[in-house]
Amino acid sequence: MLDKKNRVFTVGEVDKGYLGITDEEVKAAKQARMVKEGCLVEPVYITEGLPKPSWKKHKVIAVKAGSMHNIVTCKDGTLFSWGDGSFCRLGLGYDEEKEDTPS
Repeated sequence: MLDKKNRVFTVGEVDKGYLGITDEEVKAAKQARMVKEGCLVEPVYITEGLPKPSWKKHKVIAVKAGSMHNIVTCKDGTLFSWGDGSFCRLGLGYDEEKEDTPS
């Protein structure tokens, strides 16, 4: 989800690496009881997933959410993707089972 301040939020299944948040953020969401039946049910702001590159310097203008992967487009043309990377669907140039945070 993209809000009016161009911040990206995520919801969905927590254990597959599709959300774009770190393992520590998933653990915090579980402790805050934001996870029900394996799904994050309250939106969480996607922070930069270290050591991945920061997207805070980029203005996100669009979000495309698939059932197993996500892609954001930035005003300067930069794209970030995360989720299930099998069959090279993340556009990273390699076949990766999952990419937990934006790359």
